[in-house]
Formats: sequence, C-alpha cells, structure tokens
Amino acid sequence: MSDRTHPDDERLPPGVPSRRAARREAAVGASRPADAYPGVDVVDPDDDGADEWLWDDGQYVRVVRPAGNVRKVLYLLIGAVLVVGLAGAAGLSWVRGQIDPAGEPGAAVPIDIATGTSTDEVATLLADEGVVTNPTMFRYYLRWKGIGGFEAGFYTLNENMSFDEAIEVLDAGPAPQAFATFTVPEGLTVDEMAVRLDEQIDTFSADDMSAALIRMETPWRPPDVDSWEGLLFPDTYEYALADEPFDVLERMNAQFDIVAREVGLDPWMNLDPATATGYTAYQYVVIASMIEEESRVPEEFGRISRVIHNRLARGEPLGIDATVLYARQLADPNASGPITDADLALDSPYNTRLNPGLPPTPIAAPGRAALAAALNPEPGPWLYYVLASEDGSHFFTDDYDEFIRQRDESRAQGLF
Repeated sequence: MSDRTHPDDERLPPGVPSRRAARREAAVGASRPADAYPGVDVVDPDDDGADEWLWDDGQYVRVVRPAGNVRKVLYLLIGAVLVVGLAGAAGLSWVRGQIDPAGEPGAAVPIDIATGTSTDEVATLLADEGVVTNPTMFRYYLRWKGIGGFEAGFYTLNENMSFDEAIEVLDAGPAPQAFATFTVPEGLTVDEMAVRLDEQIDTFSADDMSAALIRMETPWRPPDVDSWEGLLFPDTYEYALADEPFDVLERMNAQFDIVAREVGLDPWMNLDPATATGYTAYQYVVIASMIEEESRVPEEFGRISRVIHNRLARGEPLGIDATVLYARQLADPNASGPITDADLALDSPYNTRLNPGLPPTPIAAPGRAALAAALNPEPGPWLYYVLASEDGSHFFTDDYDEFIRQRDESRAQGLF
C-alpha cells in the first residue's frame, strides 16, 4: 500500500474509504477470470477513472505483448548477419592471400616474354611458373590498377611473389642478358653432343640432357621410338647464360623442324603404305644420317644417297661401315679403333653388313645438305663406293669387280 495521500481522502469523513482504497481492497480479494491474460489487472468496467487518472502515480493497466516470435526473428536476423559477415571476412582474407601470399619470395625464375604476348598470357605464364598464385586474380588486379602491355624480353622474378612485387619487376622492363654461343657439328650422336655441350656450357651436363629429352616432343619420329638420334639439328647457336638445358635442346629441336621442312620433308609424308610414293620422313632422316657419316664431302652426298636408294630398291644389304661402328658403340661405349671381323659379325639391327633394309633409327645428326640429299638422290646407276682420296672423296661404280680393284688400291695407299 502506498503511504501517499490522495486529495480526495482529505475530503471524506473518517471511516469512509475512498473509491481508490475500496478499489484496492476489491482488487486484492477479487477472483481473476479464467480467460484473463496473465499480467493484466482486472478493473471495474463501470469505473472510467476520470477523476483519478491525473493523480494516478502508476496504478494503470499494463498490457504485456507476446515476445517469442519477435525474439526468433531477431535471432535469425542476427545469425544471418553473422554468417554474411564471416563469409565476407573469409573471402576478403582469401583475396588478400592471393594478392600477397604468406612467406617470403622463393627461388629465382627466369621468364622470357615473347614479342606479341598479351597481358592475359603474361598472367598465365607467371602462374605456371609459380611466380603468382592465381592467374585470374592477377589479370583482374592488373585491370583494376590499369596496368598492362609489358615489354617483351627476359625477366628474373621469384616464386611466391606478391602481385605488387611482380608488377614492379615487369614495369621496370627486361634486364639486359648475357649471351654466349655453342657449336654442335654434323655427324655427332646424342651422347657425343652431350659431351660437346658440357664442354661449352657451364651449367650443362649429360644428366641434364637426359632429363630434358624426356620432357621434349617431336612429330618426326614414330610413336614406338624414343631415341632422339638424328633429330637435334647441328649448328652454331646463341643462348642466354640463364637458359636451362631444356631451353638449349629445345632450340636444337625446333631448328631441326625448320630445316627439315625447308628441304621438303613433312612429318606425315608416306605414313600410309597404301598411298606411299617413297619413304617416311623418319626413314629419310635415317638415310641422311648414314650419308653424313659416310662422307666429309658434301658435293658427293647426292651420289651416296643414290647408292643407298639403289641398294634398298634391290633388297641388298647396304653394307655401310658407319652403321656397324654405331652398333659396336651401343654394345661397348668404350670400344674404339678400326672395324674388326668381330664387329662385322655383330648381331645388331644396326649391322647393315648382315641385315637388308634401313637401321631402326638414325645413327648421327645430319645437316641440311645430307637431309636434302636423302630426299633428292643424284641420278645414277651406282651400287658401290669406296674411299679414293685423302680429301675424303669416293670412287663410285655399279660394277662389283671394279669396286674390288679400287678397294684394294685404296687400301694399298693406306687410305684405310
């Protein structure tokens, strides 16, 4: 009960309760109807309380509204906001990780941007080499910054660079390169090439060559052949000191493709026996390798080619000593010296003294003249040739007896 006195109480006689007091007492003892909402006080419907509302200090009816649904909606909204916020934070963190990956930049990566390379292609190249994390993100980042059109040339970047670090290097332009040359002469085997390259290139080794050749591809050999013999073009090349062994050998591979096509060869020529009008391109390379090994005089390459073609047409063994030497080298890499009777009896598909037809692969690297001669033999009836001069030139004939006489004469002169 409140200790405060209502103004009406002062005007009533003693013992007569005011309407306010009477209402309070009635409210205490009254029964609440069954359908009344919890928390709602029951009042006299006949009493409008007009004379008291100005003086009522808190005795009003409070309506309590249901809060369960509101709370559920509120919780759902809060949860949705949290999910969106967390997803946004995770996405932002991922983007930042692409732009500026964790850790320090890694190993140096040489990048050669060719003339005409687009900005999108540069992004792909950098991602493939591990310089940037994501090519698509890098492309959009470049567009957002309005950057593109990088200068062609050689760059040195690092693995795991941030986008800005990579852009800084690219914007600076290509670094001047140090170049050197190496020479591979005609007539070398792959193993002999490895020795020459090792002698001329500080960073090159035979193991590097083997690993690089496994990665390389060529359309010039049959699917069942894995030998690179004869398919690396002999020439003098310029290379950057930063080039990898793969880059060096790939240049020789590409040059073979260029030269072979220039002399008239095609990787897919005469592959169908039903329509073939000659040998396959690979067989012509095999012929060219024998020509290269048999003579040091390019002017007679066409005649040596004609001897090979004529003997193949007759089904006779070619009898080319260079193939026997190659067979001996395969059997014993340390073998050397003149051909022996044991060499001539070697059981090898490369021994053309015993086996008709072509050896299974080239036996050395032919140059341009030998490739052209293999495809275009000089007209003539020749079936035999023998070394006839110290300058390396040969005597040609289609008469076996004449060949034997010249052979004996050359042997007597100490030519072989």
